[in-house]
Amino acid sequence: MSLALVIFSLLLFALIAYILRLRFKRNLVIARCAAAVVINTFFLVELVLNFVALGPLRSMSRQKTLIIELMLQVVCLVSDSYFLDGNYISTVFAINLCCCVILVRLTRLFYLFAEIKSVDVILSTFLRFTMPFIVICLSLYTLFFFFAQLGMLLFGGAITTVSQQIGNDFTPPLWYLMNFNDFAASCITLFHILIVNNWYVTCDMYCYVFNSWLPRIFFVTFWILTVLIMLNIVIAFVLDVYHSVASDVEKEYIRRDYVKQFRRKFSD
Repeated sequence: MSLALVIFSLLLFALIAYILRLRFKRNLVIARCAAAVVINTFFLVELVLNFVALGPLRSMSRQKTLIIELMLQVVCLVSDSYFLDGNYISTVFAINLCCCVILVRLTRLFYLFAEIKSVDVILSTFLRFTMPFIVICLSLYTLFFFFAQLGMLLFGGAITTVSQQIGNDFTPPLWYLMNFNDFAASCITLFHILIVNNWYVTCDMYCYVFNSWLPRIFFVTFWILTVLIMLNIVIAFVLDVYHSVASDVEKEYIRRDYVKQFRRKFSD
C-alpha cells in the first residue's frame, strides 16, 4: 500500500510541474490541493493504524520511517495553511514544501529496489565501502596538503599574468590560473594533475618559466603517488568489496529460496 501511494505521489509531482507551467490557474491549484489532502490522508491513516496497533513509542522504535512520516505530516499541514493564504508567494512556497515531501516519500522506493538482486549488491557495496573510502580520502587529502605546501614553497609567485609563459606559443591562454600562488590555487592545480587533464602542458609551462627540467620531478612524483597508487588502491578496494558482497548476497538469496521451499512444502 505504501509503495502504491508513493507511486501515486510521483504522478502528483508531475501535476505540480504542470501547475507551475500554467502559472497557478485557480482550478488547477484547487485540484492539486485536494489531491495532496487525499494522499496525505492515506499516509496519515497508515500512521495512525501503526500507532494504534503497536503504540506510538513501540511502533517508532521498530520502524524509524514512522518518525519521518510524522514530520512530513506536520510539513503538509504547514503547506496546506500556506495554500489557504491565496497569494502568489504563499502558493509558491506551499508547492515547494509539497515537492520536498514528495521527494522524501519517494525514498521508500529504495525498499522495492533492494529486492532486486543486482541493486542489492550495489547498495551493499556502497555501504560496506564507506569507511575504507573515507580513510583513502583522508590519505589523498594528506598528499594534496603536502604537495600544495611544497608547490607554494617552490613555485609560489612564479606564474602570473605577466610571467614568461605568455611568450610561449605552446601555452594556451588563461593557463596562468594553474599556479601555486595560494593554497586554493595549489589544490586546483594538483586536482588538474590528478585527473590527467593536459597535465603535460602545465609541466612544460613550469619548465619554460624556470628554464629547467626539474619541475617535471615534482609533477611526475605527484602523478605516480596519486594516479598510479592511490586511485588504483581505490579501484582494488571497490572490486574486493564488490566480490565479497556479491557472495554474501548470493548466500542470502539461497537461504530465502530454502525458506520459500520449506513454507511451500509445509503448506502443502
